[in-house]
Amino acid sequence: RKNKNVSLMSLNCFLFRQNSFLKIFLNKNNHEIKAIIIHTIECILLSILLPLKYRRLIIYVFEGLGRVFSSRLILYRLIKRIVIPIYEFSFKACKFVILLNSSDAAFFAELGIIPIRKMRILPGTGIDIDLIDRSINYERSKAKFIDFIGRMIPEKGYIPFIYIRLNLLEYFPDLAKKYKFRIITPQSYIKALSNEDKKYLKNIGI
Repeated sequence: RKNKNVSLMSLNCFLFRQNSFLKIFLNKNNHEIKAIIIHTIECILLSILLPLKYRRLIIYVFEGLGRVFSSRLILYRLIKRIVIPIYEFSFKACKFVILLNSSDAAFFAELGIIPIRKMRILPGTGIDIDLIDRSINYERSKAKFIDFIGRMIPEKGYIPFIYIRLNLLEYFPDLAKKYKFRIITPQSYIKALSNEDKKYLKNIGI
């Protein structure tokens, strides 16, 4: 992008795997580094090796908490203990940290990992409710749904969602009839379900 003073160019550096990378913005005229954008946990951990003058140019981007912070497995809890001090050290010097929602921001703030003054919220996911309302007819709009939206992995909470449905069927059958449950997930997770699992979910009204 160009502005009145500086013409910038970007350089992608891939580490370990294709989606593990950092983006470096350079002044096109003298190749001076103006900003470094870091996306993945591998790059975040390695960024502590950079000289301080470069760490002050870093903008970290979190596209979710990730399994290290959301999983209850012992392995990830141990990794979390190692990662948190490194994160705290990294975020002290950086420009700022971009998060996709206020829940993640509150999570990091409560743990004291990221100073509130350095956090920026840039919503990157979600659905356009108005667009959906315009695309369905009146009869369908009268139906009421309770949706789970996300990948079907334990860390995302789809198992408690299923048990909520089971509890409604057991203790509040009238509510269970009134509200329909849906799981909205990538097609790959649906294909991974066995026919028995699909039949079971359909039988309990999901």
